[in-house]
Amino acid sequence: MPMQPTYFNKPILIVGLGISGLAAARFLLTQKALVWAIDQNKDKLRKRSDIQILESQGLQFVAEKDLPPLETFLLVVTSPGVPLTHPVLQLAQAKNIKILGEIELAFRSLRNKLIGITGTNGKTTVTLLLTHLLNYAGIPAKAVGNVGEPLSAEITCSSETVLVVELSSFQLDTLQSRQLDMGVILNITPDHLDRYASMEDYALSKMKIKSCIKEGAPLYMEEKAFQNYGFLQANFPCHLYGYSHNCHLMSDQQHLFLNKNIDSILPVEYRGTKSHKLENLMAAYGLCREMGIDATLFWEGVSTFNTPPHRIEKVAIFKDVSYYNDSKGTNIDAVMRAIEAIEGPIILIAGGVDKGTDFSPWISAFANKVKHICVIGQATEKLDRTLSKSFNVVRCQNMHDAVKHASSLAYPGDNVLLSPGCASYDMFENYAHRGKTFREAVNALASIQNT
Repeated sequence: MPMQPTYFNKPILIVGLGISGLAAARFLLTQKALVWAIDQNKDKLRKRSDIQILESQGLQFVAEKDLPPLETFLLVVTSPGVPLTHPVLQLAQAKNIKILGEIELAFRSLRNKLIGITGTNGKTTVTLLLTHLLNYAGIPAKAVGNVGEPLSAEITCSSETVLVVELSSFQLDTLQSRQLDMGVILNITPDHLDRYASMEDYALSKMKIKSCIKEGAPLYMEEKAFQNYGFLQANFPCHLYGYSHNCHLMSDQQHLFLNKNIDSILPVEYRGTKSHKLENLMAAYGLCREMGIDATLFWEGVSTFNTPPHRIEKVAIFKDVSYYNDSKGTNIDAVMRAIEAIEGPIILIAGGVDKGTDFSPWISAFANKVKHICVIGQATEKLDRTLSKSFNVVRCQNMHDAVKHASSLAYPGDNVLLSPGCASYDMFENYAHRGKTFREAVNALASIQNT
């Protein structure tokens, strides 16, 4: 007689029907669970065909007030966009009802090798790069989690496939079990301070990845992140990578050293400077070496990798002005990295939903590089107040208006850069929609100016 699924006939509540919540619902319905869901956008979501299909399969999608008593549920599955301070989650905690995230739900059903990637900036790039390198080396791999498909959508994939999981701090907050075979913390810089009480709380969230890695398995951590926040947790063994001689993986900007021995010569384009791009490559290199990929194969794979869109992506050049889409730059450090990476004067387009950010570090970082700043969205007032004494700040109505103003301020040899330093949901569906709108505005302007 076949075994019943783990969650057969078990009542489970999903809080938030975003991408991960929907994936959790689909998985649990295949398990014949009794699935309930709530979402603050219920009326809008119920019009969608994918939600209607799930309802026809048994999903009970209701208003919060129409839920049965919370004691009814075996567990609550929460989406990463829902803070743990949500009243339903607070009540579940008070009643000792187990709360899982979608990633943890998937962890408990997967038998694949799992690699976790976290950090403030570079997660998506490193996740996609590592996935590309593994496949290039003949190791089947998929990018999942905060990029690609939700992890629970891959529960039925071949157990031979390595799953490279991009993990946000919100996803790490609800992880409980040690399922990762290795991982990396890329960097820790200010972000999401509208959700965390302090930088220390945010850093601790990132460092929680250590408790999700199997005993004795390797965790790599960028040296500056460890220097700044390693003290927050006693007994935090990890492999440091960076530029100091005490690092497990070290670069002197000519070579890569592993355990103080030369392991690789850097390609010419990466020599001579300490760059964020090199640091991302070092993170991927350490994990690839753990997977048995040699240096020659690693650099061959790197040469065939295409950087994902919305990350310092040159979208156009006309009248000798270059236009860059860095819509994924949603915090102050990401914007500073973009400014550093682009050669020549910059007219910056910034703004959106403030995440509790102190924008003042931009004043010194932008000196002698940024000529003008065009600001949009909810953070307009704060950006203007913080930056207008040091830069010409132009308030704009929307993305098309910002691109038009930025272009009018640019001279031949200048760069127009969208790197918002803010979340997107005041004016756009997500960062990709924001980047697409920027590209459309640039193309529209180019077609007018070229006629």
